[in-house]
Amino acid sequence: MAETLRWGILSTAGIARKNWEAIKNSGNGVVTAVASRVAAKAQQFIDECQSEVPFDEAPRAIEGYHQIIAAEDVDAVYIPLPTGLRAEWVIKAAEAGKHVMCEKPLGLSFEESAEMYRAARDADVRHMTAFTYRFAPSMRYLRHLVTDGQLGTPRHFRSQRFLDLPETSWGWRQYKDKAGAGDLYDMTIHRIDFAQDLLGPIASVCGAIAQFARRTEIPGGGTCDPSDVDDWSALVGRFECGAVGVWEGSTLMKGHYNDWYGF
Repeated sequence: MAETLRWGILSTAGIARKNWEAIKNSGNGVVTAVASRVAAKAQQFIDECQSEVPFDEAPRAIEGYHQIIAAEDVDAVYIPLPTGLRAEWVIKAAEAGKHVMCEKPLGLSFEESAEMYRAARDADVRHMTAFTYRFAPSMRYLRHLVTDGQLGTPRHFRSQRFLDLPETSWGWRQYKDKAGAGDLYDMTIHRIDFAQDLLGPIASVCGAIAQFARRTEIPGGGTCDPSDVDDWSALVGRFECGAVGVWEGSTLMKGHYNDWYGF
């Protein structure tokens, strides 16, 4: 068993609950601290997670992100902040000597993501994007079949992710200046990463996006500014190995009663 890795979680976003469990299941990870802008919110997150997937010793709640970056009992930080805030805190964590796992997409642009990479490289810390598909057992087996040659020479990759989401507000996720993009950055990006894990780098790509839902209605009441991100995206690409790929994603494929999953 490797030395225990002490984690700090920077934010109480919903996806952080799953990665709390993942840290527990890693065998050598422990969450020692959770940070939020409000300490009570961090404590509530800890209490709820501990009731479902408890650690032997409950983490402590921290108010403010700077303190968790500086904490001596934190070796690595998990950062599920809104996309527009990730670059700042990944860079600060790396400069403080912390290993980093950051949610996808890393940043609003290539330039932001490259700056984050350089910060981790220069600080000589491990850095990782939370592309979970690579670790799903079925996906790992598929990669084994491809790399082992049992599927022959791959020529085609095709991915479709069709969701039936409500057409109400997504909060910060529906604005380019905070999220970068919609479906393309949120879901299709997983399939792009997995395709490259299977077949190697993409040499060229073209595509299109479309927006259909204004998302001005806030669930529970109220209105907000209309969305300016994509609801649908489609890409066609060619891999350096010669294979070709097609990716399509949508959040508005009707017929599944807004239960989050399409077909």
